[in-house]
Amino acid sequence: MAMEETKAVKKTSSTAVDRLSDLPENLIHEIMSFLSPAEAGRMSILSKRLSSAHLSFPLLDFQCRYCHHASPFDQHSVLDSVRNSLQRRRLSFDNSSSDLINNIKSLSFDVFVSNKVGDFLSTLNTVNKLLQYLVNFSLFHKIPHLLINCDGDYRHFHEHHWLDNILDVGQIESFPTSLFSAKSSTIKTLNLSGVLFGFQDLILACPLIEDFHLVDWLGLETIRVSSSAKLIKQIFIQGCSGLQRIDVDSDARLESFSYTGPLLKQSQIININLASPKSLKFLELRRAGITDQWVRNNVFECKSLEILVLEDCRMIKNIRLHDNEHLKDLELKNCNAVECVDVVVAGLESFQFGKRVDYDQPPHCRININCCKRLKNLVISGVVVTEKWIVENLSGQAYLENLEFKSCALALNNPIKVYLENLKSMDFRGCPRLPSLEIESPNLISFRYSGKLLSSPPVILVSSQNVKVVEIYFENLDNEAEGFYKTLRDFLSCFAHCKRVILHTLGHFTDELFIYPEQVRNTLIPPLYDVNHLEIQVPVVGSERFLELVDSLLWLAPHLESISFLVGYIIPETKSSIKVRSVSNIPLYYGVPVDSDDKVVEDDIISCCSPSPVKCWRHGLIEVAIENFEDCVRTSLKSYFIENAKARITLI
Repeated sequence: MAMEETKAVKKTSSTAVDRLSDLPENLIHEIMSFLSPAEAGRMSILSKRLSSAHLSFPLLDFQCRYCHHASPFDQHSVLDSVRNSLQRRRLSFDNSSSDLINNIKSLSFDVFVSNKVGDFLSTLNTVNKLLQYLVNFSLFHKIPHLLINCDGDYRHFHEHHWLDNILDVGQIESFPTSLFSAKSSTIKTLNLSGVLFGFQDLILACPLIEDFHLVDWLGLETIRVSSSAKLIKQIFIQGCSGLQRIDVDSDARLESFSYTGPLLKQSQIININLASPKSLKFLELRRAGITDQWVRNNVFECKSLEILVLEDCRMIKNIRLHDNEHLKDLELKNCNAVECVDVVVAGLESFQFGKRVDYDQPPHCRININCCKRLKNLVISGVVVTEKWIVENLSGQAYLENLEFKSCALALNNPIKVYLENLKSMDFRGCPRLPSLEIESPNLISFRYSGKLLSSPPVILVSSQNVKVVEIYFENLDNEAEGFYKTLRDFLSCFAHCKRVILHTLGHFTDELFIYPEQVRNTLIPPLYDVNHLEIQVPVVGSERFLELVDSLLWLAPHLESISFLVGYIIPETKSSIKVRSVSNIPLYYGVPVDSDDKVVEDDIISCCSPSPVKCWRHGLIEVAIENFEDCVRTSLKSYFIENAKARITLI
């Protein structure tokens, strides 16, 4: 009997169907596309069918980021394995023809070269030889998308002219120029990062190329996009030390151009020639040594421009945009020499301007955007904002949804009131001079403030009953300062009707910061009496002080539905919460009508909350959920709520 069962099991095993291997090859490829290269490789050893499908997988991805301490032999072995893998690739037949074609859609190669192991120059040349093989492989098999990333310690050596000497004497293998020529007839995407070229002038002439990315190229001085690359749409160049000139011929229908210079103390002067920028929709220049004349000559011609970003362009002094009617987004950041910005674009939707912060002498800059009446996003930082500027540029922004002032000196002599009907988000950060500014915004949803504790926020919110979230970052609070608790109470009371308040502290923090002494509570009205959710970030609070902190927070916001504690200094590590459910029909203020017979309830409320007209949290409490606390703190909290609740409650 046992032998018969064994035979049956063997028969069943031998006749079992491998449904995965029986799938069509295109479906197996679809499954492999969701796996990492290593996982796809492990999958391929399950059967000959899967191995064959893996060899024809159209997406090649090689990750050679071995450890710094790997031996030279290990490094060369890894690189040899890439070459061997490519040699095992097979060609597949097109079902509709008898011609032998290639099905590879993309090739990605990511390598890390460390100078700390063995003969670094030898390893570098081995990598460059492999890159030559990859390029030739890509050209032969007509791969449309090629991505090569060479990372390593050598990227930082150009600062000490170490690599310059190697390039000058020709000690490294030169990168194949055929990749950029007309011979690359099928290349559509070319993304190269950290490559040592061995030549100074690059001419891009690939007839089908659309996307060209260069990051941290070393050795190049000029880049020219020739008229042969007619289909190019996007150029992205970043961190190419020594690059002096970029030319884009007039036949190119370029839509996006982005240049970011290397991290140097001064902007690298570069000559960028966009011969025909009329089709350009996106223009981004960071750390580029361009002048006012360059902006006038090039940006003026960008008739289709929708997004313009200029950052750390320290030679620009005046920016005037008048005829870019399609411009929607304008960002000017850390261009510290700018003295005048004049934007006359009726359809502009987003404007961001910022300079590096100097609190002692905030820079004056004339910013004119009063013709931009369709703004939805406005961010100003690091400059002096005057009363005249607010009247001329902020008033009348009927479409504005987001308003931010960061580290600005708000120099206002007289109270100003601004009505912004569609404003939904407002952010004031680090504004040292605080005026009397009233903003009426009936549709405001969120408000954020970062700075020192003041007797009132930098702006008075009018008609702000719909505000759902208030987030406050206090800097360097000192609970021993004279009048601290009253000042904090007055500040927080401005947000009494908000639904959710989030409190953070920056700088020194003690666990006593929000613990109001009993004698102080008796003289003040709870500031957040209508807030439903309170969230507070604390570093480390001892279990012996947690009850005092919770008791104080329940006084600050007596009608809460939840209190959340984010524990950690900069990035909170844990989040604990207390969720409270009360009877919903109990009034906010205590008191019973004169003709009511329920005098017992009135006496109970008055004896509990007599110092304040606001009813405390103890009344109507029916359920408390305590989540993610240590056991000792959780036990103490349970006892606390049972002892202080005015009725029987349910603890979860």
